[in-house]
Amino acid sequence: MIHPLLRHFAFAVALVSGPGIASAEEPADMPWSYSAGPADPTHWATDHPENEACGAGMDQSPVDIQLAIRADLPALDFQYTDMPASMTNSDNALVINVPPGQTLMVGERAFALQSISLHSPSTHAVGGKRSAMSALLTHTSAGGSLLVVEVFMQAGTVNTALAPLLMHLPRPGEQISVRNSSIRPGGLLPPDKGYFSLDGSLTTPPCSEGVDWIIMKTPITVGADQVLAFRRQFKDNVRPLQPLNGRVVRQPL
Repeated sequence: MIHPLLRHFAFAVALVSGPGIASAEEPADMPWSYSAGPADPTHWATDHPENEACGAGMDQSPVDIQLAIRADLPALDFQYTDMPASMTNSDNALVINVPPGQTLMVGERAFALQSISLHSPSTHAVGGKRSAMSALLTHTSAGGSLLVVEVFMQAGTVNTALAPLLMHLPRPGEQISVRNSSIRPGGLLPPDKGYFSLDGSLTTPPCSEGVDWIIMKTPITVGADQVLAFRRQFKDNVRPLQPLNGRVVRQPL
């Protein structure tokens, strides 16, 4: 049986909204959208009781990080290797397909990378500001725990890891592989591995809680033309910021 938090992994590469991909965003059995209208975030819970957490949950994501306390947190060891450049347009996000074998070690705990989705602007904010884009890297542990790493992206130097993908963006509902190209997940990570840690939720219906979020503090750069190319298809594909409700944001000592 598929773990309820992982139902969303069944599409083939929809880390934000697609049947068959591991992601921080799990699609419910109903239409939903980020855009204003009858399926926008204000209707996720009110029109669909099964998504009650979207309205009543106390640990919802994303949030605005204003303050973080120092804590004894483990180091991150991203054990990523090159993989084929394959992606899906899930209508709500660009999802990068991830084959088995990509691992994140959080201290002594191992998490398998399931999918990568791209968003504009960033999902979380820091000090009231969202970055131009971000990548959500969704992982699962052997026991079924869900952990999502967010990497902020700001306009600057062209990102070579994303270049093969952003030059061949698929149409809505389309899945493509870029011939003779590969992507380096490590190229989506900043050299500084400092991070914020926060308890949260999926960012799409049913907004299930119990998700561990790791938000990298240092952004990576993407070219201004890369941001524009992405935003031509995926603009404002993020959920509105949610209240912290007393949760504590932590950062390593």
